Parts: sequence; structure tokens; C-alpha cells
Amino acid sequence: MTALASDVCCVHGSAFAPATLLASQAAAIVGVSEGDIAKRAAFQVVSAEERTRLDAIAAATPRQKKANGKDEAAGVWADRLKQRTPGLTAAQAAIIVGVSEGDIARRAAFQAVSAEERTRLDAIAAATPRQKKANGKDEAAGAWADRLKQRNPGLTATHAAAIVGAREDEIARRAAFQGQKAQASGIAR
Repeated sequence: MTALASDVCCVHGSAFAPATLLASQAAAIVGVSEGDIAKRAAFQVVSAEERTRLDAIAAATPRQKKANGKDEAAGVWADRLKQRTPGLTAAQAAIIVGVSEGDIARRAAFQAVSAEERTRLDAIAAATPRQKKANGKDEAAGAWADRLKQRNPGLTATHAAAIVGAREDEIARRAAFQGQKAQASGIAR
């Protein structure tokens, strides 16, 4: 999606674009498919009651600024919203943070995990906790996933993503998890 498409989506319903702007009209303006626009949060219709409820959730867990002054990523904000409001769906979080439901649904925080599995994953995380870097910040999710995989060779990308709070596809692309694909297909590396 182009920057212009993002701008149109973000201003939908504001003084800059009428709430009656249709996804097809926005798509024509910015030159992308109607489907790309229609799945954006700004074009999702919610009742006034639901909007009020979602606004209250957002106000209770506002988007944070990073050290460089920029807003935290939408996915990171969605993860924090889910942590604070466990019943929040991917669709609801997407409306709050302003991205598509699919972008949020792929995030580990929105993947269903049984209580038994959560207990097992929590134990793995406790045995290999996230480390702090020299600057006091948490190590990157990918680096933590790599360490978890090293200590737990049978750990899948799905489970590692659930532990570290990243998307499964991001973890699956990491070198530490590439052997799983080869093993699963019977190809030796």
C-alpha cells in the first residue's frame, strides 16, 4: 500500500475525508485495490457503543512513544492491549491500532493457546528469560527466540513466537528455526 493509501485510510471519518468515503472511492483516489482499502481498520463499521468501548480500552492502554520520539509499532501496541484486555479480539485490536485484522491475527498474543500449553511455554520462558542489553533494553524478540531454540531443540517457531511475542512467520525465517523445515520434509542439511 502506498503512503497515500495509508493517509486516506487514516483520515477517513475526519475533517479531511468524509465518513461517507467508500473503500472503492478511496481505492480509486490512491490507486490500489478496493480490497486493500476495505480491510483497513478505518473502513470497518462499528456501532457507537462498540466505538465507545474500544476508545475506553485505547485510553486505558495508550500508544507509547519510543525513545526516539516515534510511536510504538501498531502490533506492539495491539499486544499490550491484548495483555491488558484478554478478551480483546484481533478485529477489535485492529480497529483501535488502525491496521488490518489479518496483521493482528498473526501476532502471537492473538493466537489461541490452551492453559496447559501456556503453562509449558511459561516454564520454557522462565528457564531462559529475556536478557537485558548493556543499554538496559530488552534483547530483541528474535535473539531471545534463538536462545530458546538452542536450549529447547524441539521448540517450534509457533511456540517460540508465542513466548517472545512475535509473529510466527518472523521467527520461522530465522536460521535457528530453518532446520525444522528440512527435518519435516526429510531433507538433510
